[in-house]
Amino acid sequence: MGLLASEIVQFLQIAEKRGIEGKTLAMMGKQHISLGMDPFLSIIREMGYPYDRALADQISSQKEIDSCDFFKMLGFEEVHAVDYSEYEGADIIFDLNDPLPDSLKGAFDYVINGGTLEHVFDIARAMENMSGMVKDGGLIMHLSPSDGWINHGFYSISPTFFQDYYRANGFLVKLIEFEYLICQGRKNEGPYVTFFSEDLRLLRTPEQLDSYLASLKAVKDADQMLLLCFAEKAGAEKPVKYPNQGVYQEMKRIDFKKAAGEIKRSGAALYGCGSICDQLLDELYRIDGERAVKNIFDGNIRKAGMSHRGHTVLYPTAEKLRACGDIYICSTTYEHEIEKELLEKGVSSQSIKKLSGFLWKDQR
Repeated sequence: MGLLASEIVQFLQIAEKRGIEGKTLAMMGKQHISLGMDPFLSIIREMGYPYDRALADQISSQKEIDSCDFFKMLGFEEVHAVDYSEYEGADIIFDLNDPLPDSLKGAFDYVINGGTLEHVFDIARAMENMSGMVKDGGLIMHLSPSDGWINHGFYSISPTFFQDYYRANGFLVKLIEFEYLICQGRKNEGPYVTFFSEDLRLLRTPEQLDSYLASLKAVKDADQMLLLCFAEKAGAEKPVKYPNQGVYQEMKRIDFKKAAGEIKRSGAALYGCGSICDQLLDELYRIDGERAVKNIFDGNIRKAGMSHRGHTVLYPTAEKLRACGDIYICSTTYEHEIEKELLEKGVSSQSIKKLSGFLWKDQR
């Protein structure tokens, strides 16, 4: 796989704050750059991104764009391609199935996986190696197949794969989106029209994601879906942790009976109407405590005004949140983001209750 203009623009937007000038970049495989130089340069000029005009003229005269020259044109001081053989012109020969050598640990400010991960059989080792190449404070970009890529590689990737891995390993996921490719020519050959989903981190439950994807598929005839993820290394190197899938693992750890008992005694609102909320409501119904639920809030505005198991769903405006007393966050994956939102909207920290505070004793 290679990179389209839309994906490179996304990369530039994310990279803008940390800067590119003088930085080092490692591509996993020497990327194929699929774009017209003149329209691309017009886009980045309009967006105010600097580039080396002399090198741009040189690249425009090439029959095929050299990706190392291309990224140097954008300001990188060093650009490397990592691959298991030299056949596509890589300058660092390394099989991602093998342990990462010391010379590559924390060696690069930016790492781009533009379609290599799915071709490495030991995908866990490949993730460990790619993320291990990133410096503290550096950025990694993944562009991976998610739907419509049968036999392209060993794997198709789900959003939770990146979210759970990086959450367990000290990275901050800056953006995660689906990219839909609509082929305008021969199938799998392009040219493509592309459009991006909203940031999947903002879809707080699997139900929200399923509903969102269904609505997109109803109006768009996308041939293939890619998953685009940017993650920032937020701390020093630590031993790699292999996560279990968080959406299921976290639910098994919560003592819903204890949380339901507390809500029945004092009353509360719930934030989030996904699977964790349903587990909590199940326990409240068992103990005749459902009337203690004052409101259910959800960040998906399209659910506002709907009923969820007999409770009206409200959009979380500051006024409504501050008026309802205690609020239980019915999410563990996005607990931190929801807590931050509540605090910013004036909810006191004493009123915010986290279900991570109701874990079984042997799992604290």
